[in-house]
Amino acid sequence: MKHFALQDLSLKAQESWVLVVGNPIMACAVASPLAHSLYIRQIAVDPRLWGQGVAQDLVGFCEKISKDLGLDRLELQVQIELMENQLVFTRLGFVKTVEFSHPGYTQITEVTMQEILATTKLT
Repeated sequence: MKHFALQDLSLKAQESWVLVVGNPIMACAVASPLAHSLYIRQIAVDPRLWGQGVAQDLVGFCEKISKDLGLDRLELQVQIELMENQLVFTRLGFVKTVEFSHPGYTQITEVTMQEILATTKLT
């Protein structure tokens, strides 16, 4: 798990939503609104909590924030070599939308994934 200092999370909270689980922090997500989506900038779960639905819960909170903002999708990026992360997000309803290479690389280095959120229309 990437370790976040409280000061780092405090700075991120000035421009993003910071969701945390536990005291001490065992999981967190950082999400920022874009024009077309809520972008999950970072999500981390302590390995001791893997398989317990914590990532799903964090994504669920991001879904609620996105809907409250009138946005119809979540978006995130995953490094190409992190196949397990891609599988986790696929199970949570995300699909790959873009593959790209960072400057200086000829091979794909990262994928963008999105989850389109269900909307309820009243008639």
